[in-house]
Amino acid sequence: MSSVCTMEWHGRHDGGEPMESAAADLKDQFPQYSAEIDAWRLRWPEMFKGPDEDAVALVETLTARGVPQYALTNFPGDKWRAFAADPDYGFLTHFKAITVSGLIGTKKPAREAFAHIEAASGLTPPEMLFFDDTGPNVAAARDYGYHARLFDGAGGAEAALKEAGFL
Repeated sequence: MSSVCTMEWHGRHDGGEPMESAAADLKDQFPQYSAEIDAWRLRWPEMFKGPDEDAVALVETLTARGVPQYALTNFPGDKWRAFAADPDYGFLTHFKAITVSGLIGTKKPAREAFAHIEAASGLTPPEMLFFDDTGPNVAAARDYGYHARLFDGAGGAEAALKEAGFL
C-alpha cells in the first residue's frame, strides 16, 4: 500500500483536496485496492498513536506562564474538525489560533501557509519561535525569518524555549 497511498497522494489532502475525491482518483488507478483505499480514508484516525504527553505538558506549562501559542499544521481539512473535537486532543484549546493547511488550501513549506499564521497571530517571523518535525519546513521557516527548530521531542523543545527566554 505504500506505493499506492503515497505521501505525495496524502499531500493532496493536506493541500485542501477532500479525501473522498482523492480516494476516487486513486481507486480509478488501482481498482484492485479499492477496499484498502476506502479503509485508509475511513479508518484514518486509527493511524494516530495519540498525543505526546511530554509535549502536552510543555504546552500546558507555556499556557500557565501566559506564553501565547499558535499552530500551523499540515492536516486534511475534511478531517480536522473531528480530530480537534476528540477529547484526547483537548490541549489544542491552549493555542490562540491554529492554521490548518487543508482548510486554507496551501501547506508548509509554502510561504503562503506561514503568512496565515502571521496574520492570525499579529506577529512577524522574527518574533516567533517555530517548531516542526520536518526538516524542509524548518529550513523554509528559517528562510522566511523565523527562529526555527526541528522538533525531535519535548526535551529539545524545552531546551530551545529556555534558551529563548520563554521558560
